[in-house]
Amino acid sequence: MRLKIIALTLAIAGVVAVIYNNHQRSAEATAAVHSTKVAVDTLYRNSAHTLPAVDLTEKKISAAKALMRKTKTASLSDTQKTQLQKATAELSAAAKMYSVTQATQTPIAPTTHYQQTAHSALTAYQQLQKAKPVFTQIYQQPVSNLGQAAKAVDALNELQSADQVSTDDIKSAKAQVEQVTDGQDTVFAAEAAQVVSDAEQKVSPSTSASTSPATPYDESTTSSTTSTSTSVDHNSTSTNATSSDSSSQAASTTSTSTASTTTPESSSK
Repeated sequence: MRLKIIALTLAIAGVVAVIYNNHQRSAEATAAVHSTKVAVDTLYRNSAHTLPAVDLTEKKISAAKALMRKTKTASLSDTQKTQLQKATAELSAAAKMYSVTQATQTPIAPTTHYQQTAHSALTAYQQLQKAKPVFTQIYQQPVSNLGQAAKAVDALNELQSADQVSTDDIKSAKAQVEQVTDGQDTVFAAEAAQVVSDAEQKVSPSTSASTSPATPYDESTTSSTTSTSTSVDHNSTSTNATSSDSSSQAASTTSTSTASTTTPESSSK
């Protein structure tokens, strides 16, 4: 009888332990999901999650991600799983909005870091179009400016990384920079001018401003011209000689005629 009582007691204790453990895990899961949802809520300015919090930082985003990871080992109910999926999507959107806001406020610079930051933010903005329409509408112009800045930096970085550049590459980069600076004397304008100046030293001769090609020396043409000139000179000489002979013959004829006329008069005397 005593053994039966002991066995029954142990069985009851086991059931109680299982129930307690299940309750404990459920409580932990509930607490983990709740903490994650609260952390995600702090990333936004309002309960509708339309705009990021004014004081949003990378540290807050990292803290929310850490809480999210803890829920992976929790035993969740279907309701909790649905809540967590929504919180995960909101966390991802908050991180993307933070990327956009930071990139639009970062000073433009012809560096690889800025280039990567800008392109990452532009991609994030495109991914937020459907999920966060209010945010994308508000940041439409800043992101447009960011896109233009990214193009200018892309062009400048190409000039810096290339071993040789063309004058067209330099003209294109200058045009992109002008779209950003609008002729204003800014830090970026000065940095861009230095990059262009350095790139001008790498312009290859074949891509420099072209000049009209010189007419090639044609020996046969020159020889032909010389021969023609010589021929003309010979003809001219021959003509002059003929003219001289004709004049001599005319003079001889005149002299003969004169002699013939004078001779009878002499005879008559």
